[in-house]
Amino acid sequence: MDVRKESLPSAGLLALAMAGFICIPKESFPAGLLPQIASGLIVTQALAGQLFTLYAVGSLLATIPMTTATQGVKASAFAALYHLYHRFSGI
Repeated sequence: MDVRKESLPSAGLLALAMAGFICIPKESFPAGLLPQIASGLIVTQALAGQLFTLYAVGSLLATIPMTTATQGVKASAFAALYHLYHRFSGI
């Protein structure tokens, strides 16, 4: 009987942990800034909160189709497009 001990996929787990560490604060920071955002947009805090809800719903609805549409594209192509975008967008 051949028993192999499987190791954890450390690289994948590390990537997932890093993505969570980056994405979760990015999504929750605006909640603490609602008063400043609302006053900057000259709207109520409730309306500013609804804007973030709409952003979240849009992100949710766009994720699956975008993932499906880009499955066959190499990562280097995305890196090149990202570089060109930031090079010429002035960001």
